[in-house]
Amino acid sequence: HDNTQPPPPPPPPPPPPPPPPPPIDSVSSVGVGGQRYLPPQPHDCASSSVELMEVQRKLDAVLRENSNLQRQVEEYEVELQHVRMSNDGGDWGGYGSRENDRNLYDEIAHWRQKHYEIEKEKKDLEREHRTTVQQLTHLLELSSAPDGAAPQQQQHQQQQQQQQQLGHPSPPATLATPIGRVQAGNRQGNEDVGDAALSREYAQIQQWYAELARKFQRAQQQIADKNRELQTLRDDMSMVEEQNRQLSEQYKESFNSLEDVRSQLVAKELEYMKLQRKLYDKNGEMQQMREQIVQREQQIEHVRQEMAETTQKFAASYSQRRVEDLEAYIRQQALSHLETQAEWSRQIGEIKSQAERKLEKVKREKEECERLAATDRASLTQQINQAKAEHPQQDQHQLTSTTHKHQPHQTTAATSAADQQQTTSSKTATASPAAAPAAAAASASEQQQQQQQHQEGGDTGASREAAAELWAAQLTQDEYKRVYTRWQE
Repeated sequence: HDNTQPPPPPPPPPPPPPPPPPPIDSVSSVGVGGQRYLPPQPHDCASSSVELMEVQRKLDAVLRENSNLQRQVEEYEVELQHVRMSNDGGDWGGYGSRENDRNLYDEIAHWRQKHYEIEKEKKDLEREHRTTVQQLTHLLELSSAPDGAAPQQQQHQQQQQQQQQLGHPSPPATLATPIGRVQAGNRQGNEDVGDAALSREYAQIQQWYAELARKFQRAQQQIADKNRELQTLRDDMSMVEEQNRQLSEQYKESFNSLEDVRSQLVAKELEYMKLQRKLYDKNGEMQQMREQIVQREQQIEHVRQEMAETTQKFAASYSQRRVEDLEAYIRQQALSHLETQAEWSRQIGEIKSQAERKLEKVKREKEECERLAATDRASLTQQINQAKAEHPQQDQHQLTSTTHKHQPHQTTAATSAADQQQTTSSKTATASPAAAPAAAAASASEQQQQQQQHQEGGDTGASREAAAELWAAQLTQDEYKRVYTRWQE
């Protein structure tokens, strides 16, 4: 090892003199960790090394805290992205996603700014730490310089090992610092100047240590505050997720309720259409009954005409001596005609009364159906409007499509029974006119006979014979002949 060193460079212009330090015995400051200590003696390098290692540990703690803070920020960004995607996926009720995202992004930007400031402060601390290491290194060289070359080489090797352990590079041999000037003064043999400079340097180091301790405390306080803010925001996020879960459950319940209302509406629509079909069938049955009544009246009119023609034929062919027989025959035919007419009138009355009862029943059923349909429609419309008011994003075209999708295509058992009843009544109604040709001989004027029937009410056989005699007295000779000819045939 070459003990010779190159001559020091010319010193730069001296900086402004620092404030005079207090006496060494009375100087005390707050060290790292808040411990008070006395400054080490000028050549006590072991205490300086311990303090340097303490500073290094504090810096490592700050680095770990910053790493944890950065990791927490990244985790919160992932959670925020998850929450935002959840809100975007279920944003049916307008529950704030954009405004909350904007506020949360502002918070993240604020955290990043704080993290940048802490990183900057960390770099400042590292820079001050490196300066302190350089100063202590020069102090070690200065303390080993009067002991000769061998101790200086040993001290230099210890210094390199210590710096490697601390993770810092070795400083240059000479620096343009007050310590470098003190070292140069010691090489010139000025011991008094070196001791005074060392005292000032140790006083400055104590001030640096106190400043570092305050900065560490501020950094730890900021980290604790940020941790509390992160916990608060995590709690807020948990609350938002709980609210989203509750809103999702409410949405599911509302959707299920709306589906029930739709099902009820479809059922009511089916029932309403069945009632309409039944009413249509009843109207068809009434029309058929009207047509049957018209046919019966036409048949009665035809029988009247045939009776008139037959009477004219009987009157033309009858002689005076067969008048009694003819009158008896005519009376018989008139009684048969009256019985037939009474039976037909009774059947027509029954058909009319039955048709009127069915018509009245159908009208009542129609009115009841319309009233129930109106009531059900009003109730269901109110329920649907209430469900829409609670959840506006529900589509009404979906309800219309669902209603059209379930339209009925078949009648009920009641309609089939009504059809069967209609068929039975039609058969009964059409079977009665089959007896009409058997009474073709009774023609005359049915209006007079109907008037007599209404006036007399419950006529006996004698009254019917009197009516037959009255009817026979009104016949002409030609009619007698025609009746007589028909009687002979």
